Order: sequence, then structure tokens, then C-alpha cells
Amino acid sequence: CSVTCDTGVQSRTAFCATSDGTSESVEICRLLFSSVVTERTCNPVPCQGTVVDTFFYQTSPNGA
Repeated sequence: CSVTCDTGVQSRTAFCATSDGTSESVEICRLLFSSVVTERTCNPVPCQGTVVDTFFYQTSPNGA
């Protein structure tokens, strides 16, 4: 998946060949296998925010 949260994309490469391993043309593959899914969404969970602790120091007028 392209991200760990907030919906990414997972993809794969489809290769079209005959039973003897000969590569088929892209046009023929699209006609025969138009329903082959090569991309899908993944990790639809929202990312959790990062909590940063912030401290404020206040000094007295006399420096103590």
C-alpha cells in the first residue's frame, strides 16, 4: 500500500500471455480481460495525530 493510513493505493502489474508463454498484445488483453483489477484502495483508517508535549516556564521578575 502506498501509505500506512488515510487511504492509499495498492497496485499490481497484469501480464497477458498465451498458454505457451508468448506475450499477447495489449489490445487483445484489454478485450479479453477488461475486468482485471490492477489498482485498489487500501488502509482506509484515519491517521492518528501526533501528540507533542509542550512545557512553558515562567520566571519571576527577580530571576528565581
